[in-house]
Amino acid sequence: MKLKKMKVKTGAGIAAAAVVLAAAGVFGIRAAVATDTGGPVVITAPTLEKIVDLSELSTMTSVYNGIAEVCSEEDPEEVLYYVAYKAKVQAGIDLAAIDIDVDDETKTVTVALPQVRLNEVNVDIASLDYIFVNERANDATVSHEAYKACQADANAECQRQEQILTLARQNAENTITALIEPFIQQADAAYTVEFA
Repeated sequence: MKLKKMKVKTGAGIAAAAVVLAAAGVFGIRAAVATDTGGPVVITAPTLEKIVDLSELSTMTSVYNGIAEVCSEEDPEEVLYYVAYKAKVQAGIDLAAIDIDVDDETKTVTVALPQVRLNEVNVDIASLDYIFVNERANDATVSHEAYKACQADANAECQRQEQILTLARQNAENTITALIEPFIQQADAAYTVEFA
């Protein structure tokens, strides 16, 4: 029987990264507008897509605590040992896959975000703690074998954790809004940002 626990920490690092990205976007936008020849600023989808032109955006980091079971290769029903582990999980979106549509009639900017996915799962090898059912499994290869089992377990379990993906999407929406809304407000405050 597998026991799973989940702790989510949104960390100050993510918030700081979002603020840095937003600040970079705002200052970049203001510099671009300041060098304008004085004509009206037009809101276009390509302009907004350039503002968010990064590659990967990790919008959620969480710590996952789990227990993996390692079975015998000869007999998959025989559990050799259990291993408890801690993993750091990063989820986010591919910013290159964002689609932005500007509707001048309704003054709406619609941002279609790609599906949130796990970008990285890192098992802390120092956190591995074993409970051996079969003491013969406690040999020189146990750490390597256990690490691979924990990595696979963490990937599988975190894919099923809706909370990680939901929070990553919310953080992505907040970050994208922070990047493009200053430009939109400066160009025409009547426009609103929506997510599809």
